[in-house]
Amino acid sequence: MESRHRLATTVDRIALSRYRLTRRRSIQAGRDGDAAADHVPSEPQEADTTAARSRGAGLVLIADDTFDTRELYDMYLTQCGFAVLTVTDGEAAVQTALESRPDVIVLDFSMPSVDGIAATKRIKEHALTRHIPVIFFTAFPHQAAQRGALEAGAAVFLTKPCLPKDLEATIRRLLNRRAGKS
Repeated sequence: MESRHRLATTVDRIALSRYRLTRRRSIQAGRDGDAAADHVPSEPQEADTTAARSRGAGLVLIADDTFDTRELYDMYLTQCGFAVLTVTDGEAAVQTALESRPDVIVLDFSMPSVDGIAATKRIKEHALTRHIPVIFFTAFPHQAAQRGALEAGAAVFLTKPCLPKDLEATIRRLLNRRAGKS
């Protein structure tokens, strides 16, 4: 357990260092760091899905328009043995889910083009993806947001900030439930 805590702390430090470096480079280039870092193309980041699935860890799709959030959870979950795909908006999440069929999807509430609730509804309406558990992940802990996410088909509602180990535990719990393990 202590090694997982050290890993989480290390991942947090790496994410912060990457953010600072990205921000510094953006400021030097005359751009706002957050805008430059957060608005990258929505092409999914590559992941070694076959290896992760063969180890039993699975493929996780993370859709969040905030660069730091994507990077933090991507790094942590990758260290835990998962293959991770990341996208920046709900439209890309739906398309990537249809193409890659991840084992779990983590969706932010507020994203450009298509928000998390609309993306969840579209994912749950499609026969190829309706079985995939969706974790709704947001900084808006309002009851209306939670109700909307669960009504759209989300399996779990998590509030940011969330420790990476808590997200990992939630993902593993959903994967075990899906596999028939308790």
